[in-house]
Amino acid sequence: MAPYLAKMCSDSAESLAIMQDLEAGSIKKPAVLKMFLPEICRRMVSDSSESRSLAHKLVIRHIRQVPRDSAVVFPYIEEALQHSQQDVVKSAIMEIPELILLSGPEAARLMRLAFQAVASAKIDMVHDFMILIKTIVTSSDLF
Repeated sequence: MAPYLAKMCSDSAESLAIMQDLEAGSIKKPAVLKMFLPEICRRMVSDSSESRSLAHKLVIRHIRQVPRDSAVVFPYIEEALQHSQQDVVKSAIMEIPELILLSGPEAARLMRLAFQAVASAKIDMVHDFMILIKTIVTSSDLF
């Protein structure tokens, strides 16, 4: 596994290929994601939208299986929501509803971070945020 971890350290086509392999392998064995979780999380702020999207998907798959690892993921989500590149922020906003639903006691904190990201965004994400709110309200018993 060490060679894969080393290759995941760069934001390259090779790291994307490894994540795609992890996506396929984690369908039957989601526990494999734990070893790669920090590197997967780092891809949530990648320049590549494909890498960001896949990273969010893998993180959600892992948190569904091991909810206590959400504490490991939150700093990376926060980084994505506060990122200087608006595409990274928008990706995080689009992917965050399920993480909020899975986050239990941290749900309010994640909602606050998402709201702050939308409020300070330099691009219009109000529509995206309204979709996020609708998804959360209709999918949970938080409210």
